Amino acid sequence: MLVFIPLMDFGQKMPDYQGGMDEFYKFMQLHLKYPSNARNRGTEGRVYVSFEIDSLKGIQNITTIQNISDKCAEEVVRVLGKVPNKWILKDKLVTFILPVSFRMGTIKMGLSGTDLGLPRGKLLDEIIVSAQAPR
Repeated sequence: MLVFIPLMDFGQKMPDYQGGMDEFYKFMQLHLKYPSNARNRGTEGRVYVSFEIDSLKGIQNITTIQNISDKCAEEVVRVLGKVPNKWILKDKLVTFILPVSFRMGTIKMGLSGTDLGLPRGKLLDEIIVSAQAPR
């Protein structure tokens, strides 16, 4: 299950995604999976990944800012690398920061503050990936 929580804007002009940002999140929802190793170990937490969007190349320069191990950040990077280039840019190059929370069981809504020093960029809505603990 994926849930999106809106966050703050760092001042860059927000690009559009063909069909709207909901289409971007639908793509992420269809392809993002809770890594089996993380699910089996009960790994939870928030991953931050930054990436740039170029009108010709699409998503590029994907960087993990914070990882929680067990291949969670790698899963986010994998899916971002598959996003079709349907961006309509308003600035030359836009940097995004995507928070993705991995949670076992019940989803806790809301985003607590972080002392993580995030780079300058547009902070996207948080994606929450949830899974039930293995039996």
